[in-house]
Amino acid sequence: MRNFRTSRLFDVLFLLCLGGVLVAAFVYRVAIGDWVFFQTHEPSNRTVSIASAANLTPSATRLLYRGDPQFVDATTISDVCSFEQLGCLTEKGQIFVLDDPANPDQSTVTAVHEMLHLAYRRLSDSEKAGLTSDINQQLVNSQLQQELREYAPGEEQLDEAHAILGTEFADLPAGLESYYETYFIDRHQIVSVYQTSIQ
Repeated sequence: MRNFRTSRLFDVLFLLCLGGVLVAAFVYRVAIGDWVFFQTHEPSNRTVSIASAANLTPSATRLLYRGDPQFVDATTISDVCSFEQLGCLTEKGQIFVLDDPANPDQSTVTAVHEMLHLAYRRLSDSEKAGLTSDINQQLVNSQLQQELREYAPGEEQLDEAHAILGTEFADLPAGLESYYETYFIDRHQIVSVYQTSIQ
């Protein structure tokens, strides 16, 4: 019985197709990961309520759901997060939020704050570069400087400022307000929740 052998042309085409599939899988890995995640995931009622309370856009709501927020005690926050006390976004993209029954508004703001970290992580280099100037112009604000004191200048500080400005500052330049419309139908709603949480 003769051994079956494919033609050289077939072998070349097969390898090219395989290479194309691998490249496409790498390029679209985030979208593929999201698709797989949402095949089985249902957001908790609390997460759905937070998306509504923050008046998030559909794309931001999907990001919040993708972060799969876990509302946990201070001990868990200490174990999972580094120096953050209210919550964090892990390297794997999961959101952890301090569950404080005495201040549910704080949990809402923290969850949205961490969603904005996930959003920043997913921006392209060119999109981040486009934001850098607008964010840097806000760094003269003493409140923002105080909140950023533990973050290294550069990417880490920009990431944190991106989340803080979106959830805590009522008055932002037109360019930033326009940018945040990607995530908020009415951003001032989450700012109002933040202001209530610190009273």
